Amino acid sequence: MRRIETQRSRSSKHRTYAQTFVDLQEKYSHCSEHYSNNYWENPLMRQPLNTVQHTSQGLSTLGSRILIVARKRPHTRLATAMLCALVGSTPLVHAQEDQEQQVLKAVTSLFDGMRAKDADTLRSAFLPEGRLGTDGTEAWITQVSNSDAYLDEVTFDETVLVDDGMAMAWTPYNLFVNGEFHHCGVDIFSLRKAEGQWKILQLDDTRRTEGCDPERRGR
Repeated sequence: MRRIETQRSRSSKHRTYAQTFVDLQEKYSHCSEHYSNNYWENPLMRQPLNTVQHTSQGLSTLGSRILIVARKRPHTRLATAMLCALVGSTPLVHAQEDQEQQVLKAVTSLFDGMRAKDADTLRSAFLPEGRLGTDGTEAWITQVSNSDAYLDEVTFDETVLVDDGMAMAWTPYNLFVNGEFHHCGVDIFSLRKAEGQWKILQLDDTRRTEGCDPERRGR
């Protein structure tokens, strides 16, 4: 019975692989035809494998495995179709990375406004209904823009998640006041895209003076 089940399982896997190949071949038929004749013209195939894997990291582990298979068996039709599927997905990864950079740009603009004590820049970083913790933003903006101190908040090891018009940024930070280290913590931003621009909906933070690394001043 176990042998029969094993044979059925293998048969099912073979059908799955076959269907996967058919699906890839149909979706990327034009690409497959090109790369079957010009396989090594693809710059991904000329790079060292560790570089290729780094290039595909935005496509998760699956992207790296596809490239490894394609590199090891470059002249098989399945490898070619798999490569085309990966190449066809690359623009999506670049678009996602671009959105993440735009989110970080919105975060950075807030800290630029703090350094410049520019109330308009600070205000424009938030949505009209934006909040700091459970409070509105206006009192904080007035306090920062009228402060005698030079506030320099720098972030590092940022994590950004984006889904459609919603984003989250987790940003460890150090705060320096008049050039001296003051405290560290984590900012967490909730952002929404409004009229093509990322704006802060909610900002919360933690603050501490122990376990910090004052040498961290950005990336």
